Amino acid sequence: MPRGKQIKDLTGQRFGRLTVLKFAGRKPSGKQFKTMWLCKCDCGNVKTIASGELGNGTTQSCGCLHKEFIGNLNKSHGLSGNNKRLYKIWKEMRYRCNNPTNKSYERYGGRGIKVCDEWNNNFVSFYKWSIENGYREDVAESGRNRLSLDRIDNDGDYEPSNCRWTTDHIQVLNKRISMTDDERYRVCPICGKKFEVTQRSCPKKYCSINCYQEARRRNAKLQKNLCHESRT
Repeated sequence: MPRGKQIKDLTGQRFGRLTVLKFAGRKPSGKQFKTMWLCKCDCGNVKTIASGELGNGTTQSCGCLHKEFIGNLNKSHGLSGNNKRLYKIWKEMRYRCNNPTNKSYERYGGRGIKVCDEWNNNFVSFYKWSIENGYREDVAESGRNRLSLDRIDNDGDYEPSNCRWTTDHIQVLNKRISMTDDERYRVCPICGKKFEVTQRSCPKKYCSINCYQEARRRNAKLQKNLCHESRT
């Protein structure tokens, strides 16, 4: 049993096909720690799983549920064979909205963005909507698929009325429109010039490569001076 008031004891509880057997320690994850639990699946396998994955429903079995799901899709619908990319998009959409340990969670689930009930636990529903609304295996010369899932309102949820299949170019334009003025326009700390940021996910700090290089020179000079002062 775990120590500490902040850790809830999950021993004996069920999550999907999993029954929690006992506390399994804490595992480093970046600057934080994951609380781990030893779980037994209905199929008999035993697996150690993080409490976050149990609580948000990301992990509901040792992996056998996923295998059965894919097998059933292939048998009853024939969806898994030629639509692995579509299934991967559906899975990643759910992970970044439901799983706090996902690297993109802060920009999605952390901002309150959810996957609608119609899609969250039903890949077939998401698949049918996609086929009826423009999804196709259209591959560019580079080998990359041309279409990707885009939310019309970047602050809205993943749901039929707010999603579409678009090219990367349209997605970039949509991201620019969704920025606030404070996000879109910045003042270069080197030259004082106001410039436009075109990528919300990776904003520039300087207006040009020259200002960026100047910032590096100044930083190197500052580090050198600090090093010299520490020796005297």
